[in-house]
Amino acid sequence: DERDAQTAGIQKVQFNSVGSGKFEVQSGVLGVVIRFGDKTESIPFISDPSDLEYQLTRRIRKITGEKEQVIGIIQSGYSQQQILNEILNTQYQVKTIAEGEKPSVKDLSALIAIDDGNSESSASAGLKEYLAQGGKALILTNGVSIDQRSLSAQKNSSAMLSTFKDYGVTINSDLVYDLQLSEVLSFNGQGGQRYLARYPYWLRALPAAKNFPPLATVKSISLGWPSSLSLTAKSGIMQKKLLITGSNAGRVENNFDISPQGTSALTPNDKDVLLAVLIEKDDTRFVVVGSASMVDDQFLTNNRDNVAFVSNIIDYLAVDKDLASIPSKSVGRAIFEFKSPNDIIFVQYGNLLIPPLIVVIFAVLYLRKRRSLTRRIYVK
Repeated sequence: DERDAQTAGIQKVQFNSVGSGKFEVQSGVLGVVIRFGDKTESIPFISDPSDLEYQLTRRIRKITGEKEQVIGIIQSGYSQQQILNEILNTQYQVKTIAEGEKPSVKDLSALIAIDDGNSESSASAGLKEYLAQGGKALILTNGVSIDQRSLSAQKNSSAMLSTFKDYGVTINSDLVYDLQLSEVLSFNGQGGQRYLARYPYWLRALPAAKNFPPLATVKSISLGWPSSLSLTAKSGIMQKKLLITGSNAGRVENNFDISPQGTSALTPNDKDVLLAVLIEKDDTRFVVVGSASMVDDQFLTNNRDNVAFVSNIIDYLAVDKDLASIPSKSVGRAIFEFKSPNDIIFVQYGNLLIPPLIVVIFAVLYLRKRRSLTRRIYVK
């Protein structure tokens, strides 16, 4: 009943009911409670039925497992990751790794390292040792430090950038932009007026490995001020590209001007840029993403593909790969990638002109048919 639902964490929600000649606002519950022995897990509200299989699988594994799995988080910087913690808590216990504390493979199923370059961090040495022991990790770091208040940027001097060179991965001290697959943001103009403009440094990265289960349902990943990655082949190490830019992208390596006005001078290099990679060597398995903002609350809120990608990657790293074969099916935003500006103009004007043209053609054919009928001679 309603009392049992509230005890299990399922709250009443309001919804609209449309009937014959009436419109009502009603309240009810739409959630799931899973019990196993004395353990209980719940889905407070089923907002997306297509993702239900994945959410149920996560919670069933959590309450039926003999030992609760622990995800460690190392963070330097000031961004907020409340939604990330909520995602992890559906299946894992979350442990914050303090500055100077060395993560242990025995204690952690996987590790998440977040470094936006805006504060000093000594985590790189402990992370390198953790990976050498066969650890699993998701590393999110920027090659350029960003001050969001003043919209200024400078190269990141963190030791994290060179931590993975033994695995053939280098995080470059540059900024990647995309002139087509980018977000439209609101900025303050003169006189306190706000205006909308496309901002190439907030881009949408595309999946590079479509046969990789965690990317199976992902259309695009939102990243803010990302840095590129460089790969060098190493014997005995598997390297798989995960995220790349579109073809209208480029890189800035010096004299960073990330203001909205400064983006007008950017030009594409007609080549995609690598933004995320998977590395596997024996028991060691980790993913490097050139942007710490991917798991920020604002990016997880605005793009459901970010949520799906993070959830799938953590499952792929922390548990058996059978759960990763059931990827999160939350639907993100469709991406339209054009090879040239002329293609965009063609599609825009095509959408404007083709529908009325079809109507005109249909009307002409219909009128001609009617005229031909009036000219027919009827004989008794």
